[in-house]
This record gives sequence, structure tokens and C-alpha cells, in this order.
Amino acid sequence: MAASPDMARRDPVTLNLTATGDYDGDGRPDHARIEKNDLPAQFRVVICLARRSGPCVEQMVYQGRRADLISLGISTVSRESVRLALLRSERRRNSLALLDRSIARDLLSVFTFESGMTAFVWTGSRFEAVPVMD
Repeated sequence: MAASPDMARRDPVTLNLTATGDYDGDGRPDHARIEKNDLPAQFRVVICLARRSGPCVEQMVYQGRRADLISLGISTVSRESVRLALLRSERRRNSLALLDRSIARDLLSVFTFESGMTAFVWTGSRFEAVPVMD
């Protein structure tokens, strides 16, 4: 799932700062990125949903303190891999209903290099967070 903590933000410096996948299930590649904000010292994760014509539609899905950015990354994961992880965890079974509502094949994972992971599921109008691992 994630690189080791030793790899966090070393080489290349863009490691796990961008991801591409079909996050809304329309068959077009969508792009996600982590953006740093200088003031206040924060970052945010943005998904740019591709459209047939015109510019993409951006949605912010996660925001955090910039100090945490060193141990955070994003990646594309399959819906099936998230389903398997949720099935193994009794307390996460209620998240399966949300996962089943999504038509997207790919999910955006926001993870820490230590072990945590949250997947973002498209519900037709917005992304919902599904905690997968703590």
C-alpha cells in the first residue's frame, strides 16, 4: 500500500503527491494532487474530475496541517482491494454500503506512511471518506 517511512519525501520529491484514476466511474482519467498552502500552514488533497469538454471540475476531499505532509501520500486503489480490507474488519462493515453505492472502479487513497488509510468514494455528486485502516 504505502512506501516505507524512510522513503517519505526523499527521492523523488514528488513521490505520492499525485495520482490518476477513474474516480467517478465515467471512463475518463481523473487526476488528484496534494497542494500546499503557505498561509495558513495547511495542505489539501484535490481531485480534478475530467469532463467531455471544458476544464475539469475540482473537488477538495481532504485538508490537513502542513506539518503532517511529510508522512502523507495519495495513491489510486481498486474498489475490490478496499472491499477486502473492510471485510476483514468487523467495525468497518457499515462502510461497505457506501462502497457499494459507488460506480467508480478506482478510489483515491489518502494514507500515512505509518499505517493509516482513508479511501474516498464517489457517490454521484461528491466524495465520501471511508476509513479503511487506522
